[in-house]
Amino acid sequence: MFQKAFLRPTQARGFRWGMMALCAMGAIVLVAVGSSPLLAEPGTVTVRVDPASRAAPVNGTFTVNIVADVGTEMDPNGVGAYEFDLVYDPNYLEVISVSDAGELDDTGRTVNELGPVNIAAGRTAFGACSYYAGTPQPAGPSGTVVLARVTLWAKRAGATTLNLENTLLTDTQANAWAGAQLNVQPGTIPMPMVVSADYDNDGATEMSVFRPSSGVWYIKTSSSNFNSYISKQWGNSTDVLVPADYDNDGATDIAVFRPSSGMWYIKTSSSNFNSYISKQWGNSTDVLVPADYDNDGATDIAVFRPSSGMWYIRTSSSNFNSYISKQWGFSTDVLVPGDYDGDNRTDIAVWRPSTGYWYIRTSSSNFNSYISKQWGFSTDVLVPGDYDGDNRTDIAIWRPSTGYWYIRTSSSNFNSYISKQWGFSTDVLVPGDYDGDGATDIAIFRPSNGQWYILTSSSNFTGYINKGWGYSTDVKLWK
Repeated sequence: MFQKAFLRPTQARGFRWGMMALCAMGAIVLVAVGSSPLLAEPGTVTVRVDPASRAAPVNGTFTVNIVADVGTEMDPNGVGAYEFDLVYDPNYLEVISVSDAGELDDTGRTVNELGPVNIAAGRTAFGACSYYAGTPQPAGPSGTVVLARVTLWAKRAGATTLNLENTLLTDTQANAWAGAQLNVQPGTIPMPMVVSADYDNDGATEMSVFRPSSGVWYIKTSSSNFNSYISKQWGNSTDVLVPADYDNDGATDIAVFRPSSGMWYIKTSSSNFNSYISKQWGNSTDVLVPADYDNDGATDIAVFRPSSGMWYIRTSSSNFNSYISKQWGFSTDVLVPGDYDGDNRTDIAVWRPSTGYWYIRTSSSNFNSYISKQWGFSTDVLVPGDYDGDNRTDIAIWRPSTGYWYIRTSSSNFNSYISKQWGFSTDVLVPGDYDGDGATDIAIFRPSNGQWYILTSSSNFTGYINKGWGYSTDVKLWK
């Protein structure tokens, strides 16, 4: 019979709990202790978010690892247990799941997660310990060790951080690294908004970036074969980007949503971006879902309220004076509005990470009926678009682990699919119609070199174009 001795350092040492998890031999016991058994002369150990910068599309899920760089500091015992709080802005991110990554058991030790996992708005607490029910005791892993894997949902555009607090790491004998001996490093999550971006009304998507430091939009126009650009200042670093065609002139307007006031500020393309309109709609905790729900050719101002599952749509056909509301989805769902039924109106749609199901409330039924399809896993990134050129949105996902795009086509009534490999896990996904053939191209932006790589639908996804535009800190705009 094995023993689990759960030892956490007292709060006098600045930690959240009064014990730290440790596993040894014998019967199950709980042992309370005073200060933790710190090593006499411990070296510095790093615990960090990996990758340090992870671009994530709005309404998409993504994963990060919590990693410990221990080198030889824990020799000869190796890593035995850990705990941490992951702290984030709930206006931008939501944790879907967190789990032990399995590397504590690499040397044959058994791992128990400390639980239950505490996932709350803005803070998630997690930990695990390892034990061995025999002798001699094997050491834990050393070097660079993946401790935990976290799956998050990116709720809106902008940039935010993932911070680690109350972090503790021990070897298999409860020798702990903390304070000055534990170097804790946060991660940065830039989140671009997936939106229509044809600013010059030529029927093709522009390569466009927004620079938070200056509030300037830089738009490399498709009508110039991406050789010329325009720039406009609009918004600030804390605004949410919501560009779309609100004035129904066929070109995208430069627009932002200000969470502090709930105001939408729209600089219209019909005025050559010199005039603007403003409307109040929504609050800082809403998810923004602008689209053409009333089929008048112009984008409606719309929000989804996670607390109630309600969609509130202020219609452009009423000059944004009237609204409709529909209940659809849960706070943990990912929003994927699009025209899946081909009636030129946007359908209210969600994707459920726990099951991989898409639930689409169709506009052709006046949002009274729905269709459902299973496609994708919780770790996939959602990239719906019209890849087959039939004027209907296809159900599509991108798999970071392999770089594959899996597209369930609307032209087959979502029964057949195509797949293409394009991009790495550190790339930003920027699908859009860059070649102007009426179908969505498979495209990525690579932050490491500022290059856009576009696999064109007009070549049946066999040819590509690439252009350099923007920096890794810019926010990308596309559809």
